[in-house]
Amino acid sequence: MLTLHTCAITLSIAFAASVTAQPCDWRNAGISDIGFLEMPVMRAMTTWDADGPGPAPRLLAFGGSFVLETSELPTPAYAFALRNPATGAWVPTGASVQAMAVINAMTTVSSPDGSETLYLAGWSNSPLQPAVVAWNVDGTRLPIETWPGTPTRPASVLTGEAKALVAWTDSTGVVQLVVGGDFDLRSTTAPNVRTNYISHWNGSAWLPMGTAPNGAIYALATTVDAAGNRLVYAGGDFTTIGGVSAARLAVWNGQAWSAVGGGVSAGGLVPAVSSLLVRPTATGHELIVGGGFTSVGTGAGNITTSSIAAFREGQWHVLGGGLPDGVVDLSEVTLHGGPRLAAVTLLNNPIQFWDGATWSNGGFSPLYEVEAVATINDTLYAAGTFHRPGYEKLAILGPLSTCGRCDGIDFNRDGVFPDEADVNDFLRVIAGGACNTSQGCDTDIDNDGTGGADADVIAFFSVLAGGVCP
Repeated sequence: MLTLHTCAITLSIAFAASVTAQPCDWRNAGISDIGFLEMPVMRAMTTWDADGPGPAPRLLAFGGSFVLETSELPTPAYAFALRNPATGAWVPTGASVQAMAVINAMTTVSSPDGSETLYLAGWSNSPLQPAVVAWNVDGTRLPIETWPGTPTRPASVLTGEAKALVAWTDSTGVVQLVVGGDFDLRSTTAPNVRTNYISHWNGSAWLPMGTAPNGAIYALATTVDAAGNRLVYAGGDFTTIGGVSAARLAVWNGQAWSAVGGGVSAGGLVPAVSSLLVRPTATGHELIVGGGFTSVGTGAGNITTSSIAAFREGQWHVLGGGLPDGVVDLSEVTLHGGPRLAAVTLLNNPIQFWDGATWSNGGFSPLYEVEAVATINDTLYAAGTFHRPGYEKLAILGPLSTCGRCDGIDFNRDGVFPDEADVNDFLRVIAGGACNTSQGCDTDIDNDGTGGADADVIAFFSVLAGGVCP
């Protein structure tokens, strides 16, 4: 029972028994003991089911430049951490990755039995060089410990770090990796073999992929075309690759590189191409390209857009005019009852959702400096370095299956719902008063773009009483 005092009127409101869950808005994941130098950050995130059909749960894997110290772990976690989303507990990794100073990219590859191997890419501080680490089901490393060499094929790295990573299993069962970045490598056993910016692991050795690009690779994506050919898309700040002109975006067909749609314009604060996502279509696939560009295509096919576009069936397609500030990560989620493309931008309202027609923040309160997002168990996780009071490096949104048109009624965004403060603050603001919370008050309850309208009042009390959003 809640007693409400407002406008000299005393009301008694009994909350419906069904209104017991957290609202569908961001909430803190409880990380407060993480740090590294002066700018700790989680840069990469994925899900990992190490034993497939076995009893172990699917975990969230995090990479970045941080040190996580908690009583749940026997030793601090350096640059890499695992979390059980069902319990919210941090999970010991089973082996040390202290040699990895920064992890920028992660991916998994499934085995025939359903178990998954996790691959991490970044750079090592012992010695200072790019690095790829592969993790097996039992938490032990596989032979690809120090990239880009093996005990039988060492290599000497001049500069740089790994930025992007894709992996797949070929028709013979051998795992293939492609790593991109801003590295410059020369083999010590074959001095004339040099790999700049991108390299292919064929199961036993690291090899160049044609003539190296003339600039860094920041994003990779892979798929199989209708003819069964493996394609690898690469994006970054290059203008030539494989001996052909390609404005910052190209595709490898296993034999040669070619440009994609005339490429994209140069970037700014964000590299020209910093994220790639392949999505299936009725006729094949489309490539979603995110970065810091301001146009796509060339000549008569040049299209002005900001930071994001889709390439399919040989043509560019603008997604609502694009997004400001540059796109740094792309993902797919199910939200508001349907599929959504989630794009992470560099600055204001960094997570935006595309429903096929328009962009929106989903009605959720903003986070700042998000680096990566991932979905697991009907929940969306955002990782980065946040500047929102009460939040640290990881925030949780969900359950997504109940994120309808109304985003919940935690009006004052304090993470407590329902409570007297939500109702008091709501009516105060509706009556023309000030919002009393540093997080900002959410007056647009029904997410129709107009806050404080009659429909918002109706939606607020409908959901409060256990009903649905009108």
